[in-house]
Amino acid sequence: MKQTAIVTEVKGNKATVEVERSSACAGCSESHDCIACKKKITVTAENAAGAAVGDRVVIESGSERILGYAALVFVLPLLLAFAAFFIARGSGAGDSISLICCIGAFAVSLAVILPLLNKSAKLKNKITVLRKESDGGMENNI
Repeated sequence: MKQTAIVTEVKGNKATVEVERSSACAGCSESHDCIACKKKITVTAENAAGAAVGDRVVIESGSERILGYAALVFVLPLLLAFAAFFIARGSGAGDSISLICCIGAFAVSLAVILPLLNKSAKLKNKITVLRKESDGGMENNI
């Protein structure tokens, strides 16, 4: 996934860049009123292009890893919630208790999964500054 960002800080071969969520919200009819669509995300990237503070750059991250994390965040808690419901139901619990077990398993799984995935994503997801936008795309420093 490639996005345009602005360099806010440079330390050695790392650059802190600020990315607007415009691409994620581009197809949304509510994006002009949405606070989340106007939110800026700050990430640290490998500064392969030698960008300086204030430069507009093109960054790239591995989208396959991000899609895998998204699937885990959405699918795993649902699977655990359904499993808790059917285990409670199979052990003779009533509908109310089974539903409480389902909701509890969903909440606990999110509370455990989200921080672990967030930490893993920060460690494993490599983001690279490909080029300065002012280069006109002529130089591709990977």
